[in-house]
Amino acid sequence: MDLNMKTCLTRLTPMITVCLTAIMMIITNSAQSQSCACKESINVSLSANGTAVITAPELLASGAPSNCTGSTNVQVMLTPTGAPIPGSPSVNCSHLGKTLYGKVTGGVNSCWSRINVLDELRPTIACTTAVMNMSCNAFAAFVPVATDNCTPTKELVLTFTESVTVNN
Repeated sequence: MDLNMKTCLTRLTPMITVCLTAIMMIITNSAQSQSCACKESINVSLSANGTAVITAPELLASGAPSNCTGSTNVQVMLTPTGAPIPGSPSVNCSHLGKTLYGKVTGGVNSCWSRINVLDELRPTIACTTAVMNMSCNAFAAFVPVATDNCTPTKELVLTFTESVTVNN
């Protein structure tokens, strides 16, 4: 029996006919719709607690996981083919300045993006009031409370100016 793309096979029941060309068309269309496409790179800003969770919509070129089949899985790695970082897909302050890679897997397909982790939040200074009245000695000993999501308090560099108003 000659089997080519135009030949149809008939099973025992004459009503069930399978055409090889139809099967090839279905397989081709399924393979094309299952591909994943990721952005080349993304920037991720850390939150006030110094963390961010990487998601499939951030990495996928389409912005949504619909171009990968089934459910998607996201992993963050130090190299494109390495093991996931601890806590993946979350990143934190320890990843600042490092190039990370995000991998989205959907079905049997995968794609990768470079991830740049950024800390764009400024430190905050807690003041009790907008205007503080104190003696010169109290002012000389005053240290404002400053905090940052990624920089330890003892490493923050505080600069401040004074304005002295003399009351007559």
